[in-house]
Amino acid sequence: FYMALRTLPFGLAVAIEFAGPLAVAIAASRRRVDFAWLAMAGFGLLMLLPLGLGGRDLDPVGVLCALGAAVLWGMYIVFGKRVGHLHAGQSVSLGLLVAAIVVVPVGIAHAGAALLSPTVLLVGVCVAAISSAIPISLEMVAMKRLPKEAFGIMISMEPAVAALLAMGLLNEHLDTRQWLAIGCIMAASMGSASTARRPQGQLPHAAACPAA
Repeated sequence: FYMALRTLPFGLAVAIEFAGPLAVAIAASRRRVDFAWLAMAGFGLLMLLPLGLGGRDLDPVGVLCALGAAVLWGMYIVFGKRVGHLHAGQSVSLGLLVAAIVVVPVGIAHAGAALLSPTVLLVGVCVAAISSAIPISLEMVAMKRLPKEAFGIMISMEPAVAALLAMGLLNEHLDTRQWLAIGCIMAASMGSASTARRPQGQLPHAAACPAA
């Protein structure tokens, strides 16, 4: 994902990456309405891909990196459900530990002793906390406390929020076609979450709570 950010606007990178969890959600169902959401998301992605369809074309390498992040995010959701019984802190800690084992040798090979610089270490700790540890921990807690539909709809707002933050903080601006593409992907995700089939016998969140 960070490789994609080197050449893609922040909001577009998030939108492309969002195809991963959306595909996982739609793959779990075979209803006709889900194929409609899939078509809408595919149309949005098609407008973002560097196919010469007009507007500002995107860097192919950046798009491939974002699509790779989408695949890995989808895998994270699939495997994350298998450790859902663990405390949020435990599952996040295990995941980050495995990530560190994979990434640290690569970092040492490229940067060597420069990684031990106090400035680099401080920045690394801040980035790890802000971009991974804290958000993922909150996400795991939210997954357990919110109804699946509500959680999916709230997560669907991420591409627009990312684009707006990038506009305000990074001075990145998107054209009309790219905003429309983000809107299609968000609408598909929200639609998929709102029409998700509830397992038989499962009560709505409000009904499951005893009346005061």
